[in-house]
Amino acid sequence: MVKLNQSSYSVKLTDSDISAVLEAVKNEWGENRNRSINLLKESISNLVNKKYCLPISHGTAAITISLASLNLKPDDEIIIPNLTWVACVAPIIQLGLKPVFVNVDETLCLDPEEVKKSITAKTKVIFAVDLIGSFPKWLEIKKIAAENSLFLLEDAAESIGGSYRNIPAGAFGDVSILSFSPTKLVTGGQGGAICTDDENLWERFQSLYHHGINLGKTGKYFWSNEVGYNFQITNFQAALINSQINRIEEAIKMKASFYSLYSKCIEVSKYVTMYKFQKNIKSNFWMYLITPKNNYLVPKELVLERAAKYGLDLRPFFYLLSDMPVFSGFYNNINSYNRFLADYGVCLPYGYDLSEQKIVDIVRIIEIVYQELSYN
Repeated sequence: MVKLNQSSYSVKLTDSDISAVLEAVKNEWGENRNRSINLLKESISNLVNKKYCLPISHGTAAITISLASLNLKPDDEIIIPNLTWVACVAPIIQLGLKPVFVNVDETLCLDPEEVKKSITAKTKVIFAVDLIGSFPKWLEIKKIAAENSLFLLEDAAESIGGSYRNIPAGAFGDVSILSFSPTKLVTGGQGGAICTDDENLWERFQSLYHHGINLGKTGKYFWSNEVGYNFQITNFQAALINSQINRIEEAIKMKASFYSLYSKCIEVSKYVTMYKFQKNIKSNFWMYLITPKNNYLVPKELVLERAAKYGLDLRPFFYLLSDMPVFSGFYNNINSYNRFLADYGVCLPYGYDLSEQKIVDIVRIIEIVYQELSYN
């Protein structure tokens, strides 16, 4: 039996990354404690073309603060893709708001036509997610939001460094959020950011993420004006994130080369198809999605289980949120394309330890797995 020892993801840490963190650990205390955090504010603002940026503890916290800042009422509706990571919907529920699940289109992101159909008198926010390095049809989404006076929230965590029609990821929403969790293109081990051009929202973010303290307004450091959260990021994380942002183009170039190699190997496959990104975007190629061809529809869980026997660690594509019992009360009219992606989508290894030979071996195992499962 051919056997690999291939994990689904691996991080790349350079000497510069490690030096930046050590510098923060040694010297960023007392009056210097925010040095790397302040540098990160500037570098993210430049990256996403937003005036204000607040580094924060993680991406979920960024979503929570963003929604909490809008003074929404219980049961106000948030339109959100049904096919996405659970961290996008959890804060909606926790804040007493109502998610309205919508199908994605061929971009893997919110379908504008479905968004239009889902707007009601209670709709307050369109929450669009840039999934696995892809982008929604942003011009249409922005037009819908403007015509209906809806707040537009962008989750650019999976598209950081990419662009849609030469506009950078993170520049489309009234507020955009980022994540720097361990598997992201840019990582701090954990971390996130909230970005906006709105000064009033920026002031609200700074209060809510740090126990409701607003030193500029009250002059009192330990005085809370409201019940806030403790979502601060450390300067050590900020130093690592900064270092990785400095070489983000190098990272994207490497990821693009892996995508090209995978595509070349899979284009002759009898069993699976590689997801192709739209031509009008610059993807960061964060993850690599495959789906089975019609005669080989094997549930993704079986593929993962069988691949593991060959030493190949795969990840499932996202589940439909409305399939999860905890979210089952929020009805969604799931179409066949979304059902297909959720049931059969598989993500190939996407770490920095890949090579041409490893990709050839991975695709060879994929072929064996689908062949075995299709005839069992």
